[in-house]
Amino acid sequence: MDKIDDKDLKRKDEVGEMYNSFQNIIDKLKIFMKDMQDSILTNQQVYEETIERLDFLLKQAEDTSATTEELSAGMEETSATTISINESTDEIDKAVSDFAEKVEEGATTSNEINTKADTLNSQFIQAKDNTMNLYVNTKKRNRRSYRIFKGSREDKCIIQCNIRDN
Repeated sequence: MDKIDDKDLKRKDEVGEMYNSFQNIIDKLKIFMKDMQDSILTNQQVYEETIERLDFLLKQAEDTSATTEELSAGMEETSATTISINESTDEIDKAVSDFAEKVEEGATTSNEINTKADTLNSQFIQAKDNTMNLYVNTKKRNRRSYRIFKGSREDKCIIQCNIRDN
C-alpha cells in the first residue's frame, strides 16, 4: 500500500488523524529507502572504481617487475627501471590518496544515513506515542458515551414505571 485513500485522509475524527499519521510514516519510509538506495549505489560505484584502479596498479606493478628483471643487465637499463618504478609509485600514491578520499566520503555517507535513521526512529516513536494517546482518548470518550447512553435508558425506564404506578 503506497497511498492511503484521500477520503480516509480527509476524515475529521481520530481515525482520520491515524490515517494521516500512517501516511506520514509511509512517506518517510519511502524517502529513507530512496536515500538508502542512493547511498548503496554510491558505495558500489566507489568500490568498483577502487577495484579497477587496483587491477590497473597490479598490472602496472607486474609490468614494472618484468621490466626490472629485463633491465638488470646494465647500469643504463637499471636507471630506466628506477624511473618507471618511481612513476608507478606516484600512481600508487595517487590511487591510495583517491581511495582514502572515497573511504572518507563513504564514512560521511554512512554517518548521514545513521543520522537520518536516528531521526526517523524518533519520528516513528513519536507517531506511535501519538497513535496510542489517540487510541486511549478515544477509548475513554467511548466509555463516557456508553455510560451516558446506559444512564438515559435507565432513567427512561424509571419514568415509565412511575407513570404506570400512577
